[in-house]
Amino acid sequence: MKLYPNRPKDPAIIFEIKTGTYRMRMSIRKGETMKTLKKLFGGINLTWIKIIIFAVVAGVYTAAMAMIPAAKDTSFADITISFEVWILFGIIIIMNSKSAVDSALKCFVFFLISQPLVYLIQDMIYHDNLFSK
Repeated sequence: MKLYPNRPKDPAIIFEIKTGTYRMRMSIRKGETMKTLKKLFGGINLTWIKIIIFAVVAGVYTAAMAMIPAAKDTSFADITISFEVWILFGIIIIMNSKSAVDSALKCFVFFLISQPLVYLIQDMIYHDNLFSK
């Protein structure tokens, strides 16, 4: 990996990565990553409506990725088999809440909506009649 610091007027740091015949150049602007992280961890105004919409979207996406055969063994299906993504969702909700009680209630509602929604959507699509067995 080569670092090109000989661009004093350009605010970007440019990396060049060579592996075999593959060559990739990546430009990173100073400050853009930190702005995004600060926005994600404390800069989002999470209202109750946004939490409910986030829960529904996460539940529907997870159910869809669990049922699509082409998504199996890809990074798209990681949300269906890995709990780390759900922990990240919880951390984002906690970091963007106003108080401890607010964050606890919002996390509870998020998981109360999203997790059962995954199984209900799969049940509706597959017609397994989850509740009649």
